[in-house]
Amino acid sequence: MGAAIFLSAATLLWLVRDRPGALAPPMRTALAGFTAFAVATFTYYLGRSHPNNLLVLLVPVVALGGLWIQVLLGGRAVRGRTAVAAVLLVVGAMVAVASRPALEQEWGDTALAIVADGGSLGGRFEQMADNPVLDSRPPAVVELLDERVPAGEPVAVLTEPELTTEVLLRAGRRNLLPISDPAEDSLIASSTGRVEAAAERVPADTLLLTSPPPSPPGQVSPTGQYRDFNQLQLLGLEVLQRRFAFQPVATVEGLELVRLVPRIE
Repeated sequence: MGAAIFLSAATLLWLVRDRPGALAPPMRTALAGFTAFAVATFTYYLGRSHPNNLLVLLVPVVALGGLWIQVLLGGRAVRGRTAVAAVLLVVGAMVAVASRPALEQEWGDTALAIVADGGSLGGRFEQMADNPVLDSRPPAVVELLDERVPAGEPVAVLTEPELTTEVLLRAGRRNLLPISDPAEDSLIASSTGRVEAAAERVPADTLLLTSPPPSPPGQVSPTGQYRDFNQLQLLGLEVLQRRFAFQPVATVEGLELVRLVPRIE
């Protein structure tokens, strides 16, 4: 991806400087815009190297590939242009073939599939605008937190990764442990030290919202993600269990609100 973006930018600059007549103004603008989009996206993800980032980078890169194919096939005759266009088309075909399983899985959520099946795009937009819950449990959990913890105060949360994020967002609260999106936070090397230090600072009598590990392990959430605690959450839980005993306060939707009380030696 990085090489494709760099070559696009370098080729565009060379043509604009040395052969200004090679590109029509609309094509030049489109190439400049998508190249800038690709550069900005690539630099944003430099600190978070993960395969999922390729899905985001793919959007401007595919657009650039289509634009350069149009330039190669639509311009005046230049030696080798057909070969270069063929290489771009082959690469695009390989990406499309490799993406087929994901396309089949996500097809039902696309605008084209909704229209083809006789659905209403307007209805789907209205549904999403209402911010529907991804998991049926957060509304009840948020109500419990509002009853037990003063509004606006942070709360300690160690639950299933996706559930943690949705509870915090819907409750409008900050996690006492620096874990708001466990899956993303675990990708940052410094998170380990910050979580351990924060767990060591949690005062006694703090309320902790937690969930028991799924049994058997490996269960998935409604959105298809694993419900197991990740290593970052397990670290926070280990520190809290070493320092405190968990005194049950309330249970809702299978989740527990416990009070952290000092262990009696």
